[in-house]
Amino acid sequence: MVDSLKIFETLKEHLPETQARTVTRAIQLAETEIGTDLRDEIRALAATCATKADVSVAVAELRTEIASKFAETETRMIRWMFLFWIGQLAAMIALLKSGR
Repeated sequence: MVDSLKIFETLKEHLPETQARTVTRAIQLAETEIGTDLRDEIRALAATCATKADVSVAVAELRTEIASKFAETETRMIRWMFLFWIGQLAAMIALLKSGR
């Protein structure tokens, strides 16, 4: 909050009293308007922000999605590992047969 008296006293040292009053009043009005605008912006922002419950639901959905992706990836990895093992076994058998 702006100290109007200090502003007025400072301005009065350099300006005529009427001008110092006018500038001080303009500063007070600007401060009031800025405060009102700021409060309106905060209210609008608060209205659009998610609540704690909304965040909890979003996190739960995200965890479920991640868990299903991990399960899907794990299944694919096991499938590829099994194919790799079969390929390794076939290569070992081929090497052992060619060595005889």
